[in-house]
Amino acid sequence: MKRVLCIFLCLCCFTGMIGCSAHRSAPENTVAVYYKREKPVYGTADGVIAEARLDSTDHENEHVYLLNQYLKSAPGEGLSLPFPSGVSLVGFKLEGLTAKVIFSNRLADLTGMDLTVALICLTQTIMSITGCHEVIISAASMQLDGQNFVTLNRDSYLLLDDSGSAQE
Repeated sequence: MKRVLCIFLCLCCFTGMIGCSAHRSAPENTVAVYYKREKPVYGTADGVIAEARLDSTDHENEHVYLLNQYLKSAPGEGLSLPFPSGVSLVGFKLEGLTAKVIFSNRLADLTGMDLTVALICLTQTIMSITGCHEVIISAASMQLDGQNFVTLNRDSYLLLDDSGSAQE
């Protein structure tokens, strides 16, 4: 009897884990876009940025259109645009798995952490929209924090703040 009860409990636990790990599918005809959180959540992955969904109906492969929609879109509650208003797309080229993107000079108004968060949101969004693995971002005729361009990929940055879990 104990064995039957033990097997039953193990099956219940295993079934519960399968249900918890089920991957939720994204709504059809949408792409993931990323915004800055108004109030960062510390101690979690992506605590500074958050994913939102952008309607891509009839435009799934029109990368320039989707990027322009993202730049003009209003973020949801608790989120804010990571870049100044007036930032626009000047140039876009997809070469293999690398996207080369030129934005208006308004992007160069950002420096330090504000620029970092904006570039990460832009990179995550561009990778989501295009499926590319690397993004090269520049401003039309200005430098971004002293650099002509910034190259980012999924391994270029770390948004995990584990300082809350550190033992002192």
